[in-house]
Amino acid sequence: MSGSSVIFSAPGKVVLIGEYAVLENGAAYVRAVDVRARACIEPHASKYLLEAPDINVAEIEFGTTADRKPIWRRPDGSLQAPRELDLAGTVLANALARSPLSPCRIRLDTSAFFAELARGGRAKIGLGSSAALTVALDAALRVWTLGPEHGGEHEDQTTALARLQALHTGHQGGRGSGLDIAASLCGGTFVYRRSESHPKLTPLPLPDGLELFCVWTGRSSSTGGFLERLATWRRRNERAYERFMQDLAHLSDQGIDAAARGDGDRFCATLRDYRRLLDGLGSAASLPIVSPVHRRLEHLATKNGVTYKPSGAGGGDIGVAFAADPRGARRFRDAAGDEGFLVLSCPEAPTGLRREKEAI
Repeated sequence: MSGSSVIFSAPGKVVLIGEYAVLENGAAYVRAVDVRARACIEPHASKYLLEAPDINVAEIEFGTTADRKPIWRRPDGSLQAPRELDLAGTVLANALARSPLSPCRIRLDTSAFFAELARGGRAKIGLGSSAALTVALDAALRVWTLGPEHGGEHEDQTTALARLQALHTGHQGGRGSGLDIAASLCGGTFVYRRSESHPKLTPLPLPDGLELFCVWTGRSSSTGGFLERLATWRRRNERAYERFMQDLAHLSDQGIDAAARGDGDRFCATLRDYRRLLDGLGSAASLPIVSPVHRRLEHLATKNGVTYKPSGAGGGDIGVAFAADPRGARRFRDAAGDEGFLVLSCPEAPTGLRREKEAI
């Protein structure tokens, strides 16, 4: 394809309940949040260039091997692939295996997934930027290499979900549930269940009257690292692991059922039970899932009638807070802000992958 730019965007996500349980086919309740990664491809006269300023890649030239694999050409002349481009390289290699690429400039924008720090600089917040970028870049490359009729918006969603989850999970070393890809591709607030054939997504809005917001703890954590350590503990403690997963799955089902009945009070009570069980799993496996910073935020939340829990792997990154009383929500937001935490509204992204018109 040539002559015009191709731009796609995809949203991030937060897990409301069901983290860890979803790894063993339990249900997770997930919201796609309107924080979007964007991928833009535009024609170039003769070169292949990629820019990703948010991960410190100002511009890098690349080429392709005879078997259609990308070769990165650093400014110093070396061909070593930059570590920051592992994910983009995986998506690009997957696209090149389907079809050759005409000269172009690829621009990746994940700036919405970064927070400005009070002491200066920026830090990435844990809202699923890698999945969002995977979905957006893959869609842009499909249109660029195969034409508009093969774009992400025209691909069967079930097929696209299975393909992208295999791609992203492979990049992560086989770990992960795939729910982040589902949120980025499909959007909305939904219940997610894995299965042997394909994941099942069931739309489910939050109970009326509940305000949801996210809190960035100020500390990043590695989901992959947590899952690797959990797997190590599991090998020595299979029965304990199974009990925790069964109990977590049971509580997740209870929370989802409460949400489906519109019972906000019961939903929040179940979230608190789930948080306590996550703490138990963390203690047993020597994983700081409910870390001191999450405990501090929970204390501030409880004082103001707000329910709080870590979202995702825990340790740091993002927590989710739910409030039925706007005054309590305001007090918690002010208290968390006074202690240096970044409180974020979590508007739903009702659509997942979408084609954009405005250039980056």
